[in-house]
Amino acid sequence: MMRHLSVPLWGMLTCCFVSTVAAEPTTQEGYVARALFTSAVENREPVDEIAVLGNDVEQIYFFTDLRFLDGQTIHHRWEYDGAVIADISFSVEGPRWRIHSSKRLDPRMLGKWTAYVVDESGVPLKASIFQYVEAEKPTADDTN
Repeated sequence: MMRHLSVPLWGMLTCCFVSTVAAEPTTQEGYVARALFTSAVENREPVDEIAVLGNDVEQIYFFTDLRFLDGQTIHHRWEYDGAVIADISFSVEGPRWRIHSSKRLDPRMLGKWTAYVVDESGVPLKASIFQYVEAEKPTADDTN
């Protein structure tokens, strides 16, 4: 008796599983896998991640790893103190697309910098922030 009950139950579970799988969407929605500031990009990958940068360094890169946004135009919008400093557009040509932009920094423009990844409709998809700070001055002890 137990054997006869388990076969119909297994059949019902299989039907439910197949129905659930068939109901899943077949297209992938696009997203930003990574968005970060770095001191350099090598072989299409960031070499480090920067959250605070001293003003003795005058260039920084914004790296993004995009997924399933092919066919779209994506922007890197750089802002300093709430004002747009640069807007760079990129055409995404594949399901995984890595892009980067760079900014030469004025050592006097200290404070919060934000870079946004913006889609072609103007919707921000991701934002990253770094602080640009006064570089530490070497002391007499540092030179020995």
